[in-house]
Amino acid sequence: MNNIIKMKIGNTIYDVITYEEFKRNQSTYMGFIGSIAVTRGDGLAYPLRHPNDFRPGLYCSWPLCIFRPPYGNDIAMYNMQNAINFSEARNYNEVIEAQEKLNNSERAILTTIDNITVPEIGESDTPAMSALKQAIISKKIDLDKYDYRFGSDNYANDKRLLKRDSITLPKLTAYAKALDIDVEMTLRDKDPNVPNPMGKEITVHLTGGE
Repeated sequence: MNNIIKMKIGNTIYDVITYEEFKRNQSTYMGFIGSIAVTRGDGLAYPLRHPNDFRPGLYCSWPLCIFRPPYGNDIAMYNMQNAINFSEARNYNEVIEAQEKLNNSERAILTTIDNITVPEIGESDTPAMSALKQAIISKKIDLDKYDYRFGSDNYANDKRLLKRDSITLPKLTAYAKALDIDVEMTLRDKDPNVPNPMGKEITVHLTGGE
């Protein structure tokens, strides 16, 4: 099994890699700021941070990288003892146990509500956009807690889409997948008397369900 290590730090689940691996592919990993944490052998994980951040983590501005360590009570949050190492699983049951720990960590993030997101539904909203906004309101969630599911580089733009009155099908599907929503699309004859009727309904799950 590949070396897969996950770790909850604050309100984010990170993929943890070694500093050696990071340096080998630094240009690639710099595109995953907000979802990658790096360990350098001191028992701590350092999330890869944007330069204008202030929290403990790894800050890189080519060619220089600086580790900003946590202090005081924050140290426990960054301790690698909290990491979930899938590569250490010796059998299928241990893989299931590791996945369950990861699920519990994610649930702790997503069910702790700081600011409930309530997008405004406008009169000019398309049916698809209106449905998405209604779903988000019904879930009573802090959308910012789901940012890592969108991708750190995409989330800000995706969140701004909720201020619009329409949404594309790919973006609607991406939102649904990130928010654990299943989306179906059904094609049927408008009425039985249309020219060249299909004579049946065609339904697909846009989010990949059965």
